[in-house]
Amino acid sequence: MKFYIIRTFYILLLVPTLCYAQDKTSDELFSEARIFAFDSVDYVKSRELCDKALQQAPEYFDVLIFKARTYSWEKKYEEARQILQKVIEDSPSEKDAYLALLDVELWTNNFNEVIKLSDQALNYFAKNTEILIRKVKALHRLGENKEALKLVEQILEIESGDKEA
Repeated sequence: MKFYIIRTFYILLLVPTLCYAQDKTSDELFSEARIFAFDSVDYVKSRELCDKALQQAPEYFDVLIFKARTYSWEKKYEEARQILQKVIEDSPSEKDAYLALLDVELWTNNFNEVIKLSDQALNYFAKNTEILIRKVKALHRLGENKEALKLVEQILEIESGDKEA
C-alpha cells in the first residue's frame, strides 16, 4: 500500500512537470538552449533544445544560427557551415548568419572564402563594420596589407570609436 501511495505522489508531481515542459514556447526553449551552452557548456543538450524550438518554428533563424555556432565552438565546422549556408540561402539578408559563417571560415583559415563571403554580405550591409573587420583579418592573413589598410581607414570613417579597428 505504501508503494502505491509513494508512486501516486511521484506521478502527481511528475505529470505537471512533463506537461509544462511540452508547453514551452520556441523562445523559452531557445533561452534554455543558450543557458546550457553558456553556463553548462553542454552543447549537445543546447542543440537538442534548439531542435525542439525548431520543431515549433522551423524558420527561427536565430535558433538555427545559434545551433550552428555551438557546432563551430566544438570545431565541427562542416556541420556549422551546412546550417549557415542554408540560412543564407533561405534568407540572404540575415546578417548574423553571415557573421557566424565568416567566423567559421576565419577559424578554418579559409581566407579567400572570407573575402568572397564578405563581399556577398556587403551587398546587403554595405557599411557593416563587423563584416569589414572580418574581411580585414582575412586580407591581412593573405598578406594583402595595403588593401586591408584601406578597409581599416574605411572602418574608422564609419565608426571612429571601433576598438577592433
